[in-house]
Amino acid sequence: MRLKNKIIKNIIMMYFFIFSISCMADNKIDKKYQKIISDIKEFEKKGKFIGYFDDSCNRIDDKGKAEYYRILHSENNGVYLITQHFMNGKINSIYQSRSMDDCELEENSEKTKREGKMISFLVNGKKYREINYKNGKLNGKEYWYGENGNIERISEYKNNVKDGKEIF
Repeated sequence: MRLKNKIIKNIIMMYFFIFSISCMADNKIDKKYQKIISDIKEFEKKGKFIGYFDDSCNRIDDKGKAEYYRILHSENNGVYLITQHFMNGKINSIYQSRSMDDCELEENSEKTKREGKMISFLVNGKKYREINYKNGKLNGKEYWYGENGNIERISEYKNNVKDGKEIF
């Protein structure tokens, strides 16, 4: 049991370190997200398991068929602060939503209930995307990051429609 706790502690510290480095490159990170990462040990204790999800954002009971799982960290005026994790435990994304069962897939836009900033990560822990939502729609700048951590593409959205220049 102690070995498992040490392994979990080391993994959490690794996430904190990787996220801290990525935050240095982009100081626009919302304070709520900085707090999640800096207090990740507390959130491990306090977070509430939401459920397992398949690749179509459907909640499922079969852990073996799940693509990811979600943890609820807080709720404020009907907006939930959620982390989504790959099945190996690594973080996939941090976001806010009006639904614990929401889906950001374009073909399921009626299920998208996201609000505010969403940060997505690759399996290796590197940040690969950052976007803002308003009323479940993409709004503002979308940043795509490369393996080296540098911004590779910037797009702008207004009500889910690309609006303005796209920079590569």
